[in-house]
Formats: sequence, structure tokens, C-alpha cells
Amino acid sequence: MRERVKNIYKNQWFYLFHALILMLILFPYLDPEYTLHQHPFPLLLLNSLVILIIIYTVSPTKRYFTIGLIIGLPAIICFWLDNLNNNNLIILISTCALYLYAIFMTIRFLTHSKEFSLDQVFGGASVYILIGLTWTLFFQGIELYSPGSFMSGDIGTVSKVLSWSDFIYYSFTTLTTLGYGDITPIHPVARTLAITEAITGVIFIPVIISGLVSVVITSSLHKRSQEALKE
Repeated sequence: MRERVKNIYKNQWFYLFHALILMLILFPYLDPEYTLHQHPFPLLLLNSLVILIIIYTVSPTKRYFTIGLIIGLPAIICFWLDNLNNNNLIILISTCALYLYAIFMTIRFLTHSKEFSLDQVFGGASVYILIGLTWTLFFQGIELYSPGSFMSGDIGTVSKVLSWSDFIYYSFTTLTTLGYGDITPIHPVARTLAITEAITGVIFIPVIISGLVSVVITSSLHKRSQEALKE
């Protein structure tokens, strides 16, 4: 039993998955809209920590680790330095590029896996969360480029300015096709992205599950063939 527990903590994607879950849980409470500071220290620390965990997890070699640092460091620097011009845009571009890089590297890991392990389960779940976070940045970028692209509340009421946690909420309700309707895309590009995210969410789960099942079956057949050869 202890060996199984130890093996769980050896999985790289175990830490990435739980870091992403922690971020989703804490982000609404660290939103500058609900705190006294524009950039609260816990939020800056959490953002930086998640970026570093992503870079470490998806980098099998020093080369890929260096690529991850080049992509993610601009976001970390802008998190901590408030006096940079257009720092919001730099953060969006850098973080979005890192999420896409992490999704690509994780899918690459999953498709090249020959044996089933918990790393694949955590990896697949991490990709799903990263997809939601990537679309969060897409929506925030549209709102930054064209304010008023999203409407919150009922028609006829004054729409509030959406915060980062609002876009996370909207992205994941769209990805899971819940669609509560309290936030509505107005801009045509926003509507297109909402449609594509919903389609991605519907397609991703059966695809990733079928992929994991095929790896389990292949691994099982390979072990049986090796045992048969030994006999």
C-alpha cells in the first residue's frame, strides 16, 4: 500500500493537476476585484508557481525546459513589475503560449506512452483544465481588444466589467456545456470561440478516454505476449 502511495507522488503530472485545481479553487478569492490590493501577493505567488510547475512538468529534457522558460518568464516578470507598459497584453500572450505549449507536450506524452500509468490519468485531466484556461485567455483578450464583447446579467440591466475569475467561470461552464446564461458573448468572435470551446469539451472526453483504454489494452496484450514467450 505504501509503495502505491509513493508511486503516485512520483508522477510529474500529479503535481501539475493539483496545482491547476488549487488555482481554480483559489483564484476567485484572490481576484483583485474582491481584495484591497490591485495585485495581491498570494495571487502573484500562485501565478508564478503554477507557471513554473507547468514548465517543469512538460519538459522532459533541458532543451524543452529552456523553451518553456523563454515562453513563460515574460508573464512572471510582468506579474511582479507593475510599471511595464501594456503588461496585461504581455501576460496574456506569454501565458496563452505557455498553456498551448503545455497542451502540445502533454498530448505528445500521452500519444507516445506504451504502458498505462497514473501519469496518463493526471496528464489527460491536466490537458482538459489547460484547455479551459487557454480559452479563458482568449475571452479576456477579446474583451481587452473590444470592451463590451461580453454581457453579464439580464438583458436591460447594467453589465459589470468582467474580471479574470469571471472569465474562468465562463470558460469552464462553456467547456462543460453547462451554460448557465449569466454571461453572454456579444461580439461575433466571442460567440465563435464559445462554440468551438463547447465542441472541444464534448469531443475531448471520449477521445482521451478511448486513448487511455487503448493504451491499457495494448499494455496488457504486450505483457501477456512476453509472459507467453518466457513460458
